Amino acid sequence: MRTRFHAIAVAAVVLVALTACGGSAQVASKGAVKIGVDLPEALPDGAATLNGVRFAVQRAGGSVGGWALVIDHRDDTRQGGPSADAGVENVQAMLGNGDVGMIGPYTSSVAKAEIPIAAAQHFAMISPSTTQPCLTRDESFCSYHPQDLRRPNPINFFRLVTTNLEQARAMADYFYGTLGVRNVAVLDDSFPISTTMADTFEAELKRLGGTVAKHSEYKKDQQGSDFKSILLSFKDAGAQAVYASGFDFSNICIPRRQMEEIGW
Repeated sequence: MRTRFHAIAVAAVVLVALTACGGSAQVASKGAVKIGVDLPEALPDGAATLNGVRFAVQRAGGSVGGWALVIDHRDDTRQGGPSADAGVENVQAMLGNGDVGMIGPYTSSVAKAEIPIAAAQHFAMISPSTTQPCLTRDESFCSYHPQDLRRPNPINFFRLVTTNLEQARAMADYFYGTLGVRNVAVLDDSFPISTTMADTFEAELKRLGGTVAKHSEYKKDQQGSDFKSILLSFKDAGAQAVYASGFDFSNICIPRRQMEEIGW
């Protein structure tokens, strides 16, 4: 579902931009406008998003105001995942190719590396999926800041989705308002952005009138895969549900299965 949303969102934003520029099915006669696309094409999410870009250009008739639209797409996948080094190489290649701007990247770590290169050349970036707050917001927990990335240059980075902090607030609203859950336990993996999201969730839930039964953290290199003792402490504290915040993708979903195993 997330992959499909990103593809549709990218198609929508490109269509809006093309419509604003007078996109139509008219014959291109003035030359070509090259649009850079930097995505992890070797991965399903990246491939689907690229299809969204292609769809938008197709729907625009392949041209804008007499200019042919050319998609200059480049893969930032290395060793099975998005690579910041590959992303930087791609941006440099797009600049050398005369691209007018780019769609991407898909991940925040790649964006962090690309923004300084692109900003220095006033090269616009539109990301469909990056959620790291520090890319656009000057938060106290950030180890870097938006102005550090772009230096003295104008803002050149934009995104279609909200940050992780908005996600945490939305989850608190969903627990309280939609599910009717008032007492929630919170679990995070000690990663800085994870703890910030957990704290943001907790603050929003309390603002709404809910309570946090217990808040526990774990460290990936120490916890292992057995969360039952933590879950039992949550259950004993009267929690109706658990909000898990983490980027430890190999373990963070395990508690859901183990909740069933302890009869919760």
